[in-house]
Amino acid sequence: MINFPIHNYPKDQVIFKEGTTGNVAFIIKEGTAEISIEGESGKLILAELHPGDIFGEMALFLKENKRTATAVALEDCELIAIYKNFFMDYLKECPAVVVTLINSLIQRLQETSIRLSQSKSLVIEIDEILQLLVKHNVMAINYDEIINTFCRCTGAEADVIATQLKYMEKLGHLQIEEDRNNQTVIRLPYRKI
Repeated sequence: MINFPIHNYPKDQVIFKEGTTGNVAFIIKEGTAEISIEGESGKLILAELHPGDIFGEMALFLKENKRTATAVALEDCELIAIYKNFFMDYLKECPAVVVTLINSLIQRLQETSIRLSQSKSLVIEIDEILQLLVKHNVMAINYDEIINTFCRCTGAEADVIATQLKYMEKLGHLQIEEDRNNQTVIRLPYRKI
């Protein structure tokens, strides 16, 4: 059996960046990592991964070895590194890994496709509803209520809505802050996208 090396990454360290060359996949032994891409509307979080999850596996299969996303340690991570040059030998010794990798790739592709298709139209939908609120002089709204309402109305996951709201905050369309009662609210110093 091949002994794969362990790599440690402290919280907030970039593990690899989208567009860079890579020749290694990782399995999370300890910690949590975030996978994201830069889209038209800014950073789009594709996944939050936990112990047992694999990522960076595309580098084992693509000829150009270009990273298709960015990986960042959300907390201190201990990662098992699977280098491309040892990968084929490992597969011969452990064919069950092939099934795991294929399932991981299929699931990741499905999740990514859904998130990308939702993202662009979702920003437009959020924008239109917030414009309506401003038009009716609503200048602050409870953050959790807006997340839950958008989830019910659009079918999107709460983390996807939260990412879009953070992007809109970065553009200056709204502010996410605590009010006097320590409730998180969205304030609407609003400009149309």
